[in-house]
Amino acid sequence: MWQNAITKHLYFTGNFFQWEGTVMANAKKLPSGSWRVNAFIGVDENGKQIRKSFTAPTKREAELMAAQYLTKKHHEAAPENMTLGQAIDKYIESKSNILSPSTIRGYRSIERNLNEAFRALPVAVLDNKTIQTAVNQYALNHSPKTVKNALGLIEAVLSVYQPDLRLHISTPQKIKPELYIPTTEEVEKILQYVHGTNYEVPVMLAAFMGLRRSEIAALQWEDINLEKRTMRIHRAVVKGDDNQWHEKTTKTTASTRVLSMPQPVVECLERAEHKGEFVCPVKATTITVKFPQKAAAAGVHPFNFHCLRHYYASVLLSLNIPNKYAQQRMGHATDNMLKSVYQHLMEEKKTETDAAIDEYFNVLNTKTEHEN
Repeated sequence: MWQNAITKHLYFTGNFFQWEGTVMANAKKLPSGSWRVNAFIGVDENGKQIRKSFTAPTKREAELMAAQYLTKKHHEAAPENMTLGQAIDKYIESKSNILSPSTIRGYRSIERNLNEAFRALPVAVLDNKTIQTAVNQYALNHSPKTVKNALGLIEAVLSVYQPDLRLHISTPQKIKPELYIPTTEEVEKILQYVHGTNYEVPVMLAAFMGLRRSEIAALQWEDINLEKRTMRIHRAVVKGDDNQWHEKTTKTTASTRVLSMPQPVVECLERAEHKGEFVCPVKATTITVKFPQKAAAAGVHPFNFHCLRHYYASVLLSLNIPNKYAQQRMGHATDNMLKSVYQHLMEEKKTETDAAIDEYFNVLNTKTEHEN
């Protein structure tokens, strides 16, 4: 009965066996007396056919082995039979040539951290209640932002493999990140400390031009025009799923830009050694790990490297540079980061203002008491 269920879909077409729309080469008898069937199972990234070989004592057995394998493969490939984990894998594979390596890496991390039982559920049985329960569990050990990213991946996968499902899932309220903006005094101390070292270039490019670490690490000498004092930003390096660094285009189309360089940056680059094609002599990972140590050694708060971009944004705001231009300089698609920095600066200003108001009335009250 099992054999009949399989063989009734196996047709001989002259030179090949046709199975559920899949072509298998004609079974061939080997010198050993066994029989072999080569089943076509797809093509690789270069368009080359991929085949799987099945060998058995008899022709019939070889054909049945191939048919059984293809039945299972077709069954698992059908959306209604796919588990969530399988659907995520297929979705990621389908986007591997489109998405950034760092995005793929993030997706794989999310997939690994999803509950195993949840990943094993068939896509067809997923509903809002099941997904909400899984999201609630995921939220116990992950930040609101990570939870939102995980839900975004699940939504994208289900839009392909269960498009009729309308999701209404609640996620934890986003926690406002603590924003640290270095002072000019702190930046000066760090620049003095790293002057003449490999860290001078990355610090200068982040603090004086607002470049991201990924942009600094990808910057090449051919992107620099010292005569015209311009710098072209059109590349970035990101870590992929293989834990290696990959070059890609910038984060957004707005991030691709040509910037004029302040004189201190020009002088810094003129002093720098022109070894190889890359401007920055320090690897991206090393910048992340070592910079807080450099800051501490310079006698300032050991903030992370990205905070230098916050400093640059604060300088643009203090100079009353229009938001639109500041946004273009920093390579932002929106002015959200500028708004965050602005709010932070206003909060600091509010504290100073409150203190000044308190001091004024304290003095006034003291005078009144003396007069009485």
